[in-house]
Amino acid sequence: MQWFDILKLISLSDEEKNRRHVMFIGGMKKSLPIAQTIVQIANLGGGQLVLGIDLKNHHLVGSGLAASELPTLAQSFIEPELPLLCDAVSHNDKT
Repeated sequence: MQWFDILKLISLSDEEKNRRHVMFIGGMKKSLPIAQTIVQIANLGGGQLVLGIDLKNHHLVGSGLAASELPTLAQSFIEPELPLLCDAVSHNDKT
């Protein structure tokens, strides 16, 4: 995924975001809310979770996590294990 793809997700209407199950978490404060959101998306049949985005200004603020760390972090709270596809996006020296 590229920064342009993130901007396209941000620009979707609220109705389209809901239909496609696209959710955003601005900053990485605690891992439990992320795990809960992943479960919520899984219960809806799948979707996309984008971490580290300032939606008001369309800036990448970063999550403080490498893409390889997220599945391990999430699975520590989720049972049974869910298949997760994680990708990192870099923009203006942030990931």
